[in-house]
Amino acid sequence: MTASELALRAKAVAAEGPLRRRLFLFALLATVFDGAEITIVSYFIPALTQHFPIAASDVVRTLMYQNLASLAGGLLFGWLGDRFGRRWTLCATVLVYGLSTVWGAFATTFAAFTWSRVAAGLGIGGEFGAAFAIFNEIWPTKSRGTVGGVVQAMFVLGMLISTVVSYLAFGWLTFSWQGAFLVIGLASLAIAAGIALFMPESPLWEADRARRRSGGPKAVAASPLLEILAGARLGLSARAALFAAGLFYASYSINTFLPSVALSALPRGTATLVLVWAQLLVGLAIVATGWLADRWGRRPAALAGLAIAILAYGAYWVVRQGEVDPAYWRSSVFWTILAIQVGTGAFGVIGVWLGELYPTRMRVTGENFGYYVGRGLGASLGPYAAILVAPVPRDALGLGVVGAALALVFAASLPETRGRELAELDREPTAEAAL
Repeated sequence: MTASELALRAKAVAAEGPLRRRLFLFALLATVFDGAEITIVSYFIPALTQHFPIAASDVVRTLMYQNLASLAGGLLFGWLGDRFGRRWTLCATVLVYGLSTVWGAFATTFAAFTWSRVAAGLGIGGEFGAAFAIFNEIWPTKSRGTVGGVVQAMFVLGMLISTVVSYLAFGWLTFSWQGAFLVIGLASLAIAAGIALFMPESPLWEADRARRRSGGPKAVAASPLLEILAGARLGLSARAALFAAGLFYASYSINTFLPSVALSALPRGTATLVLVWAQLLVGLAIVATGWLADRWGRRPAALAGLAIAILAYGAYWVVRQGEVDPAYWRSSVFWTILAIQVGTGAFGVIGVWLGELYPTRMRVTGENFGYYVGRGLGASLGPYAAILVAPVPRDALGLGVVGAALALVFAASLPETRGRELAELDREPTAEAAL
């Protein structure tokens, strides 16, 4: 081992203390505002249709464009994260979606608003891989699933922030949807500034770069994107993306259509409370699934959640036409939706599981490919196709069962990675054997 590698190894050991805490903090914060950014539009569909004026399907189509743009952003920022480091890549992604959301707040036409969401999608597309690469590379293997579930649950906290901001926008503050977008956008810009000023680089990425520059494995590496789509990794990456696509569709059927379903049947304050309950429950389920992933394994934990989601969606189809009144806790529809949310807590394994499939030199690209191809297919095309097949939101919501079934099939096909040391993946024979 060279002197430079020894120095970097010592720096990695230092991650046990303050360095790890700082990296962890910024991974959390970036994930919070990723959740707020990606869901903010869904809470203002009625307001946007009145403001511009347009049909609800036009807003859903804009959401589709945003999510498809996140795929392009995932590939771009994945390459940047693997080539130039996690720190500045994460900073750039948060900066892009923060600026784009501020732009959307001042859009005077729906076309301008749509372009602002496409630009936001590019930035949103890079956040997941960079944040989870940082987390995976500094957290101990034995508790990586549990704490990774906490990081993933921060996405739900971001959704909760969007819910509260949307309520305030039409509640006692009455500062309109534009004000809500401005608040979320400016908060994201503050996080980007914090990353630029205070966040260090991942020690594992620095060590891997030093090893490759000194002539170690893959000293002259191919493009990370070409590597994850070559040989045995092509099948692995495809299965990971289809698992994510199904999981996103199962979850985003709730995220996209539940606000409209709740607002059509309940006063705004009560509807907001229902959404808050649903988000709190899925956040807890995500953390619980991460905890189970450290005890049962990544695959069994995901399969258990998805089985619950399929059963709950089946129950929803039976009761979906039931009446929902202000005493929502007496409604069977409310309880089946909560059960679906428990099942989609399978998201608690996705960030850690995807990161443990790829070596350091292609980790951000690999994570982003699976996550954002999945999001593009499941969170955009899925709900858009559902509203075309079933124009009534209550019915469109129930089609999320297709996504849960798809995710279950492909989760069963992915390799188990519990206990895997990421540094071992950077040794070529082990990396290939893991496929």
